[in-house]
Amino acid sequence: MNKGLTDAYIEKSTQLAEWENHDGDELITLGTSYKKYRVHNWKDYQREKARPRSLDYDMSR
Repeated sequence: MNKGLTDAYIEKSTQLAEWENHDGDELITLGTSYKKYRVHNWKDYQREKARPRSLDYDMSR
């Protein structure tokens, strides 16, 4: 049980450190990208960004 909690703590600490290395403009740009792809976390964002889109995808928004 402690191993799972330790792993979760390390993962969250790494995510927090990653956010701290960005300035405000970068965070706004990233947030706008999250909204564009309709995601709420980095893993989903990367998956959606890599997925091929049709030409009319952006027009439907």
